[in-house]
Amino acid sequence: MRIKNLLIATAMAVVTIPNVQAQITTLNFLNTVPGAWTAYNSSTVPVMNTTAPGSITDAAAAGFSYGRSTDTAGTFSPSPLFRTGDIWRIEFDGVIGNNTTFRIEFSNPTRTAGLVLGMQNANATGADFLQVDSLGTAGPSDLFTGNLGGVAGGTQRVFGDVSITIQSSSTALISGSLSDSTGVLWNAPFTMDLGTTAPTLFAAVNVNASGSATAINTLSWRLTSAVPEPGTLTLAGLGLVALGISCRRSARKR
Repeated sequence: MRIKNLLIATAMAVVTIPNVQAQITTLNFLNTVPGAWTAYNSSTVPVMNTTAPGSITDAAAAGFSYGRSTDTAGTFSPSPLFRTGDIWRIEFDGVIGNNTTFRIEFSNPTRTAGLVLGMQNANATGADFLQVDSLGTAGPSDLFTGNLGGVAGGTQRVFGDVSITIQSSSTALISGSLSDSTGVLWNAPFTMDLGTTAPTLFAAVNVNASGSATAINTLSWRLTSAVPEPGTLTLAGLGLVALGISCRRSARKR
């Protein structure tokens, strides 16, 4: 009876105290080579300079230039795609050119699914914006609107660190901060609806015709996934098997 009780306690302890480890996949733009980027969304790949300070400029496309990573580190395939507890993170420190719309994305090749951080530095007063979007939803969520750097036009440096934490298959918590030369522009967490899913998303960027992002010190994509460690599940299974054997033996003796 003492052995049986010990096995019960051991099995319960293993099952109720999960050992969780984080799996992190990260792509750093400045650690890639231009040849590791390809066009997507039926467009032209931007001109890439991946040597610090890096740059991404339009390749004289009629509309936007789109480039996605072909590197293993820039390929994200959790199952399901939007798995509760996973954290998708985008970091950026660079200069947005005048009259530029620049987007940093986790995207599929047809741009029908993904997570997006968009930045616009326009000529018109009050037309600049910083926003997040989950492709497939009704539209993006504005994090800031107004004038980057406090003025219309010109070139503006933006500092961004935005995390998208999956809360369920349909919602995510947006947190982090966005700043420019005037200070913090946004740091208020909020919940965003999630859009269409896909088997795989890729690290990607796109820039409008004649647009540019230059003097890039930081540009990275990261997925942090919390998953149960296989060893924990094995130990739990062994404990339950031993418990079952003990119970069967006790039943026979009766």
